[in-house]
Amino acid sequence: MKSINFPFLFVHIPKTAGTSLRSALMKAYSDGILACDYGLEEKATTKDIRQFVYEDKDIYKLIEKGVKGIYGHFPTSKYLHLSHCNNVICFMRDPVERVISEFKHVQRIEGYEGTLEEFVAIPRIINSQSQFLKGLPWVSYGFIGVSEQYDTALSLLSHKLGRSLKTSKLNTADKHQKMNVSSEQRALIESLNNKDIKLYQQVIDKFEWRKKLSLAKELFMHGGWEYNRARKAINGFAYYDDSDSVVILEMYVNGQFYKCIEAKNYHAVMQRAGVARLGYVGFRCSMELNSADEITLVNVRTGQPLPKVA
Repeated sequence: MKSINFPFLFVHIPKTAGTSLRSALMKAYSDGILACDYGLEEKATTKDIRQFVYEDKDIYKLIEKGVKGIYGHFPTSKYLHLSHCNNVICFMRDPVERVISEFKHVQRIEGYEGTLEEFVAIPRIINSQSQFLKGLPWVSYGFIGVSEQYDTALSLLSHKLGRSLKTSKLNTADKHQKMNVSSEQRALIESLNNKDIKLYQQVIDKFEWRKKLSLAKELFMHGGWEYNRARKAINGFAYYDDSDSVVILEMYVNGQFYKCIEAKNYHAVMQRAGVARLGYVGFRCSMELNSADEITLVNVRTGQPLPKVA
């Protein structure tokens, strides 16, 4: 059987510096194949995608062709089965600013004539960043960068990919195209994008830990946990970015140390997603909690907290 080189999946969420990142990747992967999927009607969609995905409907041909990465406006679930979670990469942006930026973009480029209020109520715009991330828990993405810290994120991504990515700023709005957004309009956008706002804050927190641990040359952890009230148990998973070492966590209940947990149980969902240790990254802790209890899980080695995902 022929060995498979799993491609990187670069999920381009609109107006998150994705066009600039695509340019940097095209230059960095000039020795290989980077396929782009922006839909059949878009010029940016590459020949291989048009032929294999939209015409032949045989996505596996991308693997046979030796594609090293797939980039574009697609939900994670579309190509996840060709790769694994550690190869999934995207950038996120402040949800309110992203929506405003996309509104200005469609006005400028597509001639959109509706109001901002009408635009933000379009279903694909509401919590759009969460929509793009469907198909994989965000806590298991190989890399999520932050557009507001683009240069720093690009440097960290360069290290992960083992490729030199050069900074460039493309597809940015004209500096003279200013738009006054009222407090009422911002409040409307916030009310429609609560899910994205919560997710973005968690992504920021994790990104700050990636920066900190990169400087310390320490291992970076992926994973998350949830409380199953019906079964009275905390379930989760945790693993390192570049190591098969077992993650050991300290659990605190209402600020008090409770116990240590080793993330080494089999986790079927994460095994299918292609995580380290063949999926032996899960954990379970039976305990009864009330709604006022606060749980904190912290990596013993690095101090990095494990986020709650539900």
